[in-house]
Amino acid sequence: MLADFTPIFERPKRDSRRVGWMHAGAQVARSTQPVSKQDCTGGWYAVYPRGYVCIGPGATLDLSHPTLAAMSLSPKLNEPLPYPYAQARVATEVFAPNTEPEDGVHPIARLRPAATLAIVGSWQALDDTDQRQRLALTTRGTFVRVDDLKAARTPSPKGVAIDGVHLNLPIGFVVTDPARSWRLNGEEATPAKSLAQNSVVSLGQQTRSLGDARYFAVQDGTWVQQSDIAVIRRRNDWPSFANGNRHWVDLDLTQGTVVLYAGERAVFAALTVSVPKDKSQRVLGVANVVAKSVTDESLDPNSLDKNHEVFDVPWVIELNSGLRLHGTFRQDRPGASLPAARVELTPEDAQRVWTWVDPQLPSGWHAVSASSDVSLRTEVVVR
Repeated sequence: MLADFTPIFERPKRDSRRVGWMHAGAQVARSTQPVSKQDCTGGWYAVYPRGYVCIGPGATLDLSHPTLAAMSLSPKLNEPLPYPYAQARVATEVFAPNTEPEDGVHPIARLRPAATLAIVGSWQALDDTDQRQRLALTTRGTFVRVDDLKAARTPSPKGVAIDGVHLNLPIGFVVTDPARSWRLNGEEATPAKSLAQNSVVSLGQQTRSLGDARYFAVQDGTWVQQSDIAVIRRRNDWPSFANGNRHWVDLDLTQGTVVLYAGERAVFAALTVSVPKDKSQRVLGVANVVAKSVTDESLDPNSLDKNHEVFDVPWVIELNSGLRLHGTFRQDRPGASLPAARVELTPEDAQRVWTWVDPQLPSGWHAVSASSDVSLRTEVVVR
């Protein structure tokens, strides 16, 4: 693929449904001959495992094309981040390659300090002042000075596996700092030990009120205040689709938690980093996954945080309600919320959720749309 995002159509027609996208540098198995040349001079080719791509400015059959060589870094779908990510140490220029001379570049934009973006290659070139620069290649085919970048720091994951042996529901994520457990003796509460923020405590079934505080029993015999934890309980009621081994997601926007289920079995739980600020954007009820992408630049970086540009946002999941889930580089969980209809997770937790939900991403694709059959989509309970 040559274009930043090359569409894959359901049929060899431009007005048919788009079933996915491919990124510049991607390669995918195709039919040996075009199936049609209608409205596509280079021909429509069937691609694996479904869909059609038009050969033209966005796609080529020439495997020696320089774009394929320059942008051949494939995303790593089983790691916390799909690409290496860098952060601007200072305000820095973004360069585009010259047509003449071919080994030169010229500035086209400017990144603010702390701007974060994926890097897919490197190059050395002359800038518009004839100075040779060591440049990092972005996913858009543009360049940034290597000396102006530093490795982006990835926040630690907040999720835990629920295996029914070492950890089972109910559990509590510690969400305040400082927090502590308590020993309750009659009407008196005495401090037991400190609890680290984002840590997990295994809860018992008992609760108790003492003064204005409500306490949950911890399995080690201590108690923890409800205000210090986000509680994930065993469910007493189940949605109709929670059967067999069917994958679905429980997203609690009030507490900021996400739980992955296979039928009636919880397998993973995590804290979100942030949720939509505007409650009118919290469309509650059962939604379903309509698309997912490895990264998505259509998310306006300036709306994520006015002081922090984030490009190539990783592990994007789109729901039919308009809500999106994706990874973030934020380092804390301030309980903060975003102005847009998005839920942020740490990259490792976001990758876990992204892998869990359907549709699965075909080899060589960068984004994929869910089946038009709603019954085949992954359900997400939003509450």
